[in-house]
Amino acid sequence: MKVFEALGARDYGRIDIRLDGTGVPQFLEANLLPSLLAGYGNFPKACLLNLNLSYGDMILAITKLGFEHTKTLAPKHSYSPSKLPVMNTLELVS
Repeated sequence: MKVFEALGARDYGRIDIRLDGTGVPQFLEANLLPSLLAGYGNFPKACLLNLNLSYGDMILAITKLGFEHTKTLAPKHSYSPSKLPVMNTLELVS
């Protein structure tokens, strides 16, 4: 976790660590945007093996984390759909 936090990462990512010949953990790499493809990436496999988290539940957990971050962001400007320009689809074809 210290490596993850030191990199300024949040929410999810993959840190690869291997034990050397004496059993000391060695940092190999950080993948802060690991593959989320079902049945392909190591991140979904690790979630299942270590957390018993299914693929769908993993995606939902990541999505919820993203929504939590948006709650703290104030909108830069507000707009109303009624104030957006109306475009006639026939104008697009001609």
